[in-house]
Amino acid sequence: EGRTDDAKRELTSYAVADLDLLRRELGVSLAKRKPSKTVLVDAIIGRLQQSAMLLKRAPTGGTHNA
Repeated sequence: EGRTDDAKRELTSYAVADLDLLRRELGVSLAKRKPSKTVLVDAIIGRLQQSAMLLKRAPTGGTHNA
């Protein structure tokens, strides 16, 4: 929980344009055309948490070629 709060605090210091760029780079889509800083920060944090959860559940036995 503390790391999430630290990340939110750091992201909140970014300009809205920078947050929007980061959001697009992470592949987060939003319904709003001009989202608020809070919406952008929450969306970015959500994607980072999703990625972390997927990494924890990923198999560790090497690569699998299909």
